[in-house]
Order: sequence, then structure tokens, then C-alpha cells
Amino acid sequence: MQVVKLDAVKPDTTPRPLFTGPVSRQNLVAEDVGKGIRVSMINFSKGARTHMHTHTNEQVLYVISGKGVAGTESEHHEIGPGSVVYIPAGERHYHGASDGSAMSHLSIATPGKTEM
Repeated sequence: MQVVKLDAVKPDTTPRPLFTGPVSRQNLVAEDVGKGIRVSMINFSKGARTHMHTHTNEQVLYVISGKGVAGTESEHHEIGPGSVVYIPAGERHYHGASDGSAMSHLSIATPGKTEM
């Protein structure tokens, strides 16, 4: 068993091509710990989002704070604290903060790759 305290994990603020603005990531259950699952806290600044992308794995997002958006090529949803978003493998999608609010969500996923 491993217990991780969020405030003990240093945020990684390295810019990534996937994101449209400032985003930090805290890996809570990384590949060196969990062989079949990844858990990360993703913190989006106001208006920051992902570009449209896919994963080779399934992903679940659980919104902790703020206001955000999530969608596919044919859907758009407003999300907030308590929202759960399920994304099947291979589905083109985006997610991130609303224009007027920062947003934080947990990303829970099986191992895989991200493709833009």
C-alpha cells in the first residue's frame, strides 16, 4: 500500500505541446508504483486546455475544483466539482479550464500513449 499526500508532491510545470496554456501535473501513482494504473492531479490555469487528442488507454477525469470543459468532435460539456468524465480508448477529445476559471481534476488511467 502507498499513501500519497497531494501537498507532498512537487508540481511539474514543464510546458507540453498537448496544452494550450499553463498547466501543472502532480503524479500521485506513477508507472514506477502502479503497473496497471496512473493517477495524476492536473491543474489548468484560466482558459488552459488540451488540444484535441486520443489515448490508447481508457481515462477517467474527476473534477476537484473550478469550472471546466470537456468534449469530443461532436459534444461539448461544462464540468465542475464532482463531475466524472469517462473517455474510452481511441476517442478524440479535449478537456481543460473554462475561460474565466482555473480547474483541477484527477486523471485516472490505465497505461497507454497519448497522440495528438
